[in-house]
Amino acid sequence: MHRLRGWPLLLILFSSVPARAGADELWAGHQILIGHRKLPILGLLETRTESFHLACVERHGDRLLLHQRTCRMEVAPVAGVHVRFLPEGVLRMPPSLIPYARRGERW
Repeated sequence: MHRLRGWPLLLILFSSVPARAGADELWAGHQILIGHRKLPILGLLETRTESFHLACVERHGDRLLLHQRTCRMEVAPVAGVHVRFLPEGVLRMPPSLIPYARRGERW
């Protein structure tokens, strides 16, 4: 099971900003992904990864398009094992394009 935190709050904060066609903005985001992994002998363990993003936002009426790049990733230790991403590797990750559309009062 995975839970996402960060972007929904960020979108709520900006949902009251009036839309301007073609206006570009820069957003910073923080996402926490919590999951579970079953390992032999150790059983069910919780995993946690934090990602930090920068996104260029295009507004087109009731639509948003985020061009998101990951800047940093932090992985919490699991069962004493430390995993990390090299900073130069994170910067080489491909960008994500994330579309949002307003439906009534919600995105």
